[in-house]
Amino acid sequence: MEIVLAAAVAWLVGDLAMEGLLWVGRRTHIMRTDAVRSLGSLYRHSFRNAMVPGLVIHLLIGAALTGVLAVVVAGLPVPTLWNHIGLGSFFGVVVGVAVCLALSELLPSEPFFRQFPARALEVAVSTVPGYLMYGTIAGVVFFYVAQYA
Repeated sequence: MEIVLAAAVAWLVGDLAMEGLLWVGRRTHIMRTDAVRSLGSLYRHSFRNAMVPGLVIHLLIGAALTGVLAVVVAGLPVPTLWNHIGLGSFFGVVVGVAVCLALSELLPSEPFFRQFPARALEVAVSTVPGYLMYGTIAGVVFFYVAQYA
């Protein structure tokens, strides 16, 4: 039961931190990405009206990936804060790169490149810091929930 509680808290806090970082990046024009709408466009085949399906897909995939991270973190032989941060950060980068590669292969490239001309690489790569933030925060949350639960 402890691992389920840790996964739920890590998922919620990590996802909020990731979305917050990406929101600030979009508002300050440092990052040009909308991963949720991109995921929804896989279902809707258009960026219009893709927010709700994208949010559902994003939350379901996030829950599943947090479950995987929970199982991996639970198997750490020496559960220290730095092990959790390192593993969470590594997990975040791997997931971020995998999402970039998957979306670049699955998204209809014509509308994607028309909407983001000459910025396709920037759009893809700017999701990685968000996933790095997610993994790092999730690792910290797993450590503290495991210590105090």
